[in-house]
Parts: sequence; C-alpha cells; structure tokens
Amino acid sequence: MINVISNEDRVIKYYNTLIKSRRNNDEDIVSQLQNNVTNGNYKLQYNLIQFSYENQPTPVEFHFIVYNVAKWSSVEPSSFELTYSRIRGEYRNSRFQIDGSPSNMIMGYLLLSRENGSNVTITQSDAVASIILNAIMSVDDLFNEYPENSLLVPITIDKGSNDQIMEMIPPIYRAHVEPGYLQFRAYNLTGYPNALCPGVKVKSISPEYLCIGGLSNDATKYATCGDFAGWGGKSNDIIAQSSANGSAHSKDDISSSILIFYR
Repeated sequence: MINVISNEDRVIKYYNTLIKSRRNNDEDIVSQLQNNVTNGNYKLQYNLIQFSYENQPTPVEFHFIVYNVAKWSSVEPSSFELTYSRIRGEYRNSRFQIDGSPSNMIMGYLLLSRENGSNVTITQSDAVASIILNAIMSVDDLFNEYPENSLLVPITIDKGSNDQIMEMIPPIYRAHVEPGYLQFRAYNLTGYPNALCPGVKVKSISPEYLCIGGLSNDATKYATCGDFAGWGGKSNDIIAQSSANGSAHSKDDISSSILIFYR
C-alpha cells in the first residue's frame, strides 16, 4: 500500500499507516527495527514490527516513508513512530504515524513473509528498503506537472506585469508558479486536466487553484467544475474582495470574464 501525500498548504498535521491482522494468543513483540536508506537526494525511513507466538515469528509489518527535499520540495516529518499496537479480540492493530505537517512525500507499508520462521535482521530490512527506493526513483517526478503532456508558450505582456500576475495568485501557491507563460493541459494529481493556465506555468500538483477550465477535488460554494473550478479555494478559506488569500483568488477574479483572442 502506497500513499502519495501532497499537503501543499500543510494544513493536515499528521498521517499514519495501519495494519489490521489476525493474531494468536499471547503474542509478543520480538522485533522492532528502524533505519534510514538514502540514494542521492532520496531518503527512505522505515519502521517495522514483528510478533511471535511459541517461538514462531509472524510476517513482518514494514512501514516506510520516502521524501526528497531537493527534487520534490518535501517537508520532512518531525517524527515517525509506532503510536499503538492495540489488541481487540482476535485482531491486532499496528499504527505508525508521521507528524509535523509533512508534505510532498510518500508513505506506505508492506508485509514480509518469513519462510523459516526466523526474526528479520537489519541487513534484510535495509535490502527491502533499497528495492522500494529504487522502484520509486524510477517513477516520473510525482510532485510536478507532466511536461510531456503540457504545451508551454512564452508570452509578452502588453499591459500589466509579471508582478501583477503574481499578486493575483493565491499566496499558498506563489512558490509553485512561474509567470510569463501560457500553459495548456495542466494535469493534477488525480489525472484531471485544466485547459489553460493564464499568465503562468505551474509547478503544483493542484493546478485547479491556478488554471481555468477543469475540475477541482475540493468542494466549495463555487462548485468543483467549470471555468474557475478551484479559484474559490478550500472550504476554510476566506475569499477577499480584491486580494488573493490562502488558496483562494479574490472575488473580483472569480467574477471576471476571460477573453481569448487567437489567430
């Protein structure tokens, strides 16, 4: 199980992975290992837990996170630890949690079987971590747009300026755009395209807050599809009359009309 976590505005404080499994009576923790594995700017941290009953170790619960500060602009979690291993009847719940409003990272888990019933070692765990990390590194950049599917056109501004364009961009996303372009077909994380990004090219996985003609995953009073699908921001944003705020454009922008002339 793998989750891709954006949390660009860092509103969500923590995330966790949870494995629910059957147990035998009187099982005890026999192994709880943690370590870091790096490859270039990629870093994988893992926590694992293993139980035993009558000297028969169970499959290993392997929880991990991956981030890349340089390439993904990841914000590292402040902690990554086992928050509980709770037993309820015949089931056991093991939860590992990251905290500190992390963003632009991957979190997941897998189960490792032990054919000979032995305890897992740190060397074996590091080998598994390296396999996971190499697989993730082979995937295209998860936290930027797909340039091969987008059309970028540099523009010359006759009236106005790049600074004025940036003032119209919601503050949370200003670090994720570059003015001076038209971008066509900007895809968000779920694969929904936006028709046009006026005046900017986006380096965000949520272009619906910056571009026009698409779909938004967050329901607001301005709906989730249409010309200004995400311009109303998120449900907790206050929409100001003439200035961008939080994840939202201004009311003046949302009520505007956009004319496109081409030849």
